[in-house]
Amino acid sequence: MKFTILGFSHPAAYDLGLDINDLAILRWYIDFKESGYMNKKVIDGKEFYLVIYEYVLEYLPILGMKKDAVYRRFKKMCDKKIFMLISASLLLDIETDISIFAPLIYILGPMI
Repeated sequence: MKFTILGFSHPAAYDLGLDINDLAILRWYIDFKESGYMNKKVIDGKEFYLVIYEYVLEYLPILGMKKDAVYRRFKKMCDKKIFMLISASLLLDIETDISIFAPLIYILGPMI
């Protein structure tokens, strides 16, 4: 078994039930967050980052997903405690399909 995939622990990802598409989305999130171009909001001392699902699809067309599939992938990672989600609709008091996530991903390996 290869130890890392896209910089993440393969055994940890496998144990969490993540597949290569989940890891590609997670890699995009981390790389974009670290670029300094991702919008950040601090809530109760925790950093949350704005995710616009269309941007994920623009940067990762190889996934061949629709917006709702990307949302479901992020939701799955929230269920696995990789992210914490706050709905931008609630935060901004407008109807939107944008979500805001705080990373909780330190369990996937040292490359994060």
